[in-house]
Amino acid sequence: HLSIGPILHKNTAMCGFVPPAVTSSPLDYAIYYATPTEFMFDRKNGQRVMATSQDIRRSLIGTTKTLITILILMSLFSPYNYEPFQSMNAREESLSSIRDYLDMKHLGNCLITAMMFQQLVGLFGSATALTIEVMTGYRAVESMRNPVM
Repeated sequence: HLSIGPILHKNTAMCGFVPPAVTSSPLDYAIYYATPTEFMFDRKNGQRVMATSQDIRRSLIGTTKTLITILILMSLFSPYNYEPFQSMNAREESLSSIRDYLDMKHLGNCLITAMMFQQLVGLFGSATALTIEVMTGYRAVESMRNPVM
């Protein structure tokens, strides 16, 4: 969502398909298209939802948990060059057969890479939302759910 979101926002703006809540003011329109995360809008009145101290605290805790998870994963797997399952495939430059791709050690290394990538993307999303909530006082939509962990 983070890299595709701005592209979709620009396409919807060019085609005229703007969410109704965004058209309430030029500032809402500009913020919607300028930020990688979206503000939360009240469905009844179309106004931005204010972030409470509990919302900001929850975002801070989520960002901190994600950062700690990344630090733990990096600490665990950096001694192994992020390939804890030393398969023959990890030492070679390329994979040559289906058997190489389906090797359990290779798949384990792929899972570790996917977990770390997902956590880094999640950290970017949660840190961006936290920054927007703190700087503007408005609640941000959670931009990244975590399908791997």
